[in-house]
Amino acid sequence: KIHRSLGITGVITFLVALFVIVLQITLTERERFRIIHSWIGFVIFVFAVLTPTLGILQLKVRSVAIRLRSFHRWSGRITLCLMLINVFLGLSMMGFI
Repeated sequence: KIHRSLGITGVITFLVALFVIVLQITLTERERFRIIHSWIGFVIFVFAVLTPTLGILQLKVRSVAIRLRSFHRWSGRITLCLMLINVFLGLSMMGFI
């Protein structure tokens, strides 16, 4: 139950952040996908949707639950690693690192 709650909280937080990012880019009229930071952000978005979907499917589709569980776990790990990398890229771009 804790895992599911944290996952849902993470997805909601990510979606709010995505909204703020899109709003900020739109208001400043910046070009989209011109830097690696934005491309990694897009891949993170895909994984942020994929990971909970795999988690739900593994509970619903018992015939492939073992395979989906492995994909779900790795998808979550990859998502977190990409998020961490992208945070450091963003901070570096802003001159904090």
